[in-house]
Amino acid sequence: MLVSLVWTSLWPRSAAPADERSTTGPHVFTLPAVFAVVATPFGLALALATPPFQVADEPLHAFTACAIANGQLVPGHDAPPPYTTTFDVPASLVAFNRSIARLKLPHHPESQASLDALLAAAQIPHDPTLMHISTREETRELSVYPPVMYGPQAVACGLGQAAGLRPMSLLTSMRLANLAAFLVLGVLALWLLPVGREVVALMLLSPMALSSAASASADGQLIVLMALWLALVLKTATAPDDARPLHPLAIVGFAVLAFLLSMAKSVYLPLALAFVVIPRRRFSSRRARVAALAVVGAAALVGAVVWIPQSDGGLDAYASARGFDPKATLDARLDSPFMFLLAALRTFFRERILTGVVGTLGWRDTVLPFSSIALFWAALLPLMALGGGPRSSTWRGVLLGLFGLGAAGGLLLFYALYFTPPANGHVSDVQGRHFIPPMLFLTVAASEYLGLRVGFRGRRTMLVVVMLTALVVLQSALGAVEARFYGHHRDVARVMQASFAVPAAKPPTP
Repeated sequence: MLVSLVWTSLWPRSAAPADERSTTGPHVFTLPAVFAVVATPFGLALALATPPFQVADEPLHAFTACAIANGQLVPGHDAPPPYTTTFDVPASLVAFNRSIARLKLPHHPESQASLDALLAAAQIPHDPTLMHISTREETRELSVYPPVMYGPQAVACGLGQAAGLRPMSLLTSMRLANLAAFLVLGVLALWLLPVGREVVALMLLSPMALSSAASASADGQLIVLMALWLALVLKTATAPDDARPLHPLAIVGFAVLAFLLSMAKSVYLPLALAFVVIPRRRFSSRRARVAALAVVGAAALVGAVVWIPQSDGGLDAYASARGFDPKATLDARLDSPFMFLLAALRTFFRERILTGVVGTLGWRDTVLPFSSIALFWAALLPLMALGGGPRSSTWRGVLLGLFGLGAAGGLLLFYALYFTPPANGHVSDVQGRHFIPPMLFLTVAASEYLGLRVGFRGRRTMLVVVMLTALVVLQSALGAVEARFYGHHRDVARVMQASFAVPAAKPPTP
């Protein structure tokens, strides 16, 4: 489906205009290559150096992926009280999680990982017995993630169980599979993007995006698939005037992708509606465009609501446990929208959203130095201003910006309802990685709106800026991880080695 969408629908019949070739010729292939060359070693380093389950919500993500690998697409629910979600996962993975949890690393930046404890946990043998667990007891989480962003992790878990991998190696395999998918989809997105390539490349190379991809989390897949969705929409919208109309199979592909993205996080529904920026000339008739918009819009809307019955119980239970009333909070926000807007503006500074988007790693307890954060944004702003293309459009930039703001506003409202005390003057518990997809839309929207572009040499300079900024910031991220969790770099090497531990061969039967 994806191959058909990229190839049969987006490949124009005629060559690109001369001015377009002059600014995008070899650069189209060079930027994806630089992304792969930079992201691969740093992604591997983050996947192997980060201690097990020390990425936000990684235990729950790993359990979800392994439950899917064992055929459980939808988690179970124990009847309240108290509300909890249940999974059937390998017993050895549960024992491994309990062993790591005893280190009490999350939210304790003063604590470092005990090398002996990590190496002892790495020796826990594989046990394929499925164990019925409660997420309330095992992960202290009540959220329920839809099973749409766990393909690589579930495949890796299934193959790892078949191979008899120890749980630490099993988790490592899930991390590496997730990273590999992120790299492939990231290269494809950058190859397709007609505008804003450099800003998207730098956003995908941010420590937050790359550390999510180098874990068992679904967030890495969601971020890169949102970049691919944006690339497909813009590639379709900016095709030459004589390009053939969209094939019905391509429209089905857009609808499927919109369904998956909005199902993954309902608040991203505005981003999944970006299909509307594709102009009339890409369809065989006005009626065909209206029909295509209806199909893709309906798929996105269904995706946004289909998982709500599964997730509402956990969210309500979480809010209730902290003394929050989401319905009362929503009524209060609707009664005074100006105060909510003011709280959102305060949140931007109080919760340091720009810092979180770039790199608040681990369980949001491993923060990069301010110099690295400042360098990232100082490089991103000029790239955003000069990232236009030959077919940049002001109105398209406005629409993309509105979609990005809508998704960001939906995220803030979600955090306000379920994670913020009603008396708070700002929204609490905001997680920067969730703002990366809206930020992708906002930065590309700025490039579209301004429409400024440079020649081939200017593009080469921008490419060098992307590469050098990513190298400096990612090296800083690795240093922050080492300082946070380890006493010496030799400890990192030993944990990396333990990640590849294989089960000992069974002695021959006499």
